Amino acid sequence: MASGYRSGGVDFDDLFDLYVEGPYSQDTGRRVGGVDLSRRYAHIQYGSKRADVGHRVGGLDLSNLWAAKGTASYQGIASNFAPKLDVTIIQGWTGPSGLTYPMQMLNTGIWRYFGGTQGINPQAPWTSDGQAPRDGYEVIITNMTGGGDAVWAVTNNAPNWVPLNASTSQTLITAQYNSTASQTYRTYDGGCTLTIRKAATGQVVWSGGVPIKCYSGQIRET
Repeated sequence: MASGYRSGGVDFDDLFDLYVEGPYSQDTGRRVGGVDLSRRYAHIQYGSKRADVGHRVGGLDLSNLWAAKGTASYQGIASNFAPKLDVTIIQGWTGPSGLTYPMQMLNTGIWRYFGGTQGINPQAPWTSDGQAPRDGYEVIITNMTGGGDAVWAVTNNAPNWVPLNASTSQTLITAQYNSTASQTYRTYDGGCTLTIRKAATGQVVWSGGVPIKCYSGQIRET
């Protein structure tokens, strides 16, 4: 059903994209079926402004509130998001005891891990456009499994929901190497489940396994 509000003879439904998700604009005092138009159209942060429509609220044209028809786009989780923590330490006879290697999701829209002494520190987008998240998220790590050598201590830093948004990054998993002795082929092999939900609604937008593999191979100098 059309909104009943028009500009230049064209209904607002043909001028603005309909609401899908995210924040609402300010209320306008104009309603359809008792519901303010702010609940009907996509917030302008998701798209572009169109030409003024000649309807105002508080002196502001309504075209400043909503995304023009055909311009709204929504950010999601990257389709190839595949988080992991994979640490390899190749070193001399004395180990770097106490060094930590994290897996992080950053407020820039990038996730990364530090892979050890080989200088391998991969990173990739976790948001679909590789930009800072537009919406607020929460993340949790569950179902931690794994084991192996006691020289590796793997910590779940998010056993409860923690915020992830444009101003907050998270270090989700940390592997710590705890040996200074001569140790050859020390390994930790495990994994966990990472779940991401929208903070405002609780809607789960991604859930999957995160492999955790840690290896140290010390080489005696001759």
